[in-house]
Amino acid sequence: MNNIDYLYTVYNNVLDMLLDRKYKVPKSLSLSFKEFKKKYITNNYNITLTHTQSGHKIYVVFNLHSKSKLQHIKQLLVDTYDTYPIDTTDVILILPKKPNNIIKKFIHKSIYHDKVELFWLSILQINITRHILQPKFRLLQEEEKKHILQKYNITIQQLPKMSITDPISKYYKYPKYSIVEIIRTSRDCISSMSYRYVS
Repeated sequence: MNNIDYLYTVYNNVLDMLLDRKYKVPKSLSLSFKEFKKKYITNNYNITLTHTQSGHKIYVVFNLHSKSKLQHIKQLLVDTYDTYPIDTTDVILILPKKPNNIIKKFIHKSIYHDKVELFWLSILQINITRHILQPKFRLLQEEEKKHILQKYNITIQQLPKMSITDPISKYYKYPKYSIVEIIRTSRDCISSMSYRYVS
């Protein structure tokens, strides 16, 4: 697979992820390979979308043609939030490779800590939710959370944990302290449900 093929796969997996997060993805973003190639040549395939429920925006930056240095990322975020209001806009920053600890620490301790997500190409090469063996995941609403905890007479901390850095948590951006329902279907089409506490 050459570089453009690889990035085309990543681009489509990002669109799938945003659809699964309930963002409005217009048909115009579903590019043919030829259309994507033109955008690749001009380095023009960043995406801005609006959430179907909250109205919040997300800005996806494919930062692939420059080195992922801390100073560059700082400037990129400053420029982004000069254009978009920080209180209603989240950013997904896609890097060529896994960021180092200095970059991750900066994001974690900055004003952007709950606004910016870091992804890199290798973890976006495959859509992990589409695998045939992957169960279905559903975020519970507040009333459903209360019902489950009352039903089993437990506290949220007594549920099995799912890390906020788990690939599925990252894919859906599950918030900390939420409860996720996991639905597994056996070969004889019998479904079973379990629950995880995102920590």
